[in-house]
Amino acid sequence: MIIADLLETLTPQEWATRSLCEAWTVREVGAHLSLAATASLGEVRATAIRVRGSFDGMIREATIARAAARSNAEIIADLRNIVGSHRLAPGTFWRDPLLDVLVHGQDLSRPIGRPLAMPIEAARTAADWAWQRGFPFSPARRFRGIRMVADDIDWSREAERNCAVRSRRCCSRPDATRPWLT
Repeated sequence: MIIADLLETLTPQEWATRSLCEAWTVREVGAHLSLAATASLGEVRATAIRVRGSFDGMIREATIARAAARSNAEIIADLRNIVGSHRLAPGTFWRDPLLDVLVHGQDLSRPIGRPLAMPIEAARTAADWAWQRGFPFSPARRFRGIRMVADDIDWSREAERNCAVRSRRCCSRPDATRPWLT
């Protein structure tokens, strides 16, 4: 797995670098990527109760707890051990782990100056899925009136106002200024 391979090469400073996910470091994003396939139902319930049912709070707190409980080597091993797993978190579908790996791979690799390659067909599948997915993304509602158009593959969604974006950026987080919107 490319992400596990990257994590094996990180310095302590890179592990501690703030990721593109506001609340997490590179290390915590690494821990998050195996969470859905390895968390027990009891662990999920306990965290959901502790954060009073907040979906974002549950993901954030479970990830931080997972990272705190594991060494860097264990985080890497967790990632390697879930390759090929068909176990999904409740309420998720087969394309959700693909979207997670593509987006969070960029979230942890870009801040340390080592962006990962984005496979075009995987990016297309993930972008399609993100657009179709309601909760928690709801892009059709959030980006109403904006046309998303990839400039490196045949992909677009919605209508009205134009927006040029590379498919590799469709599956990564924009910075605060959103330079990908025109």
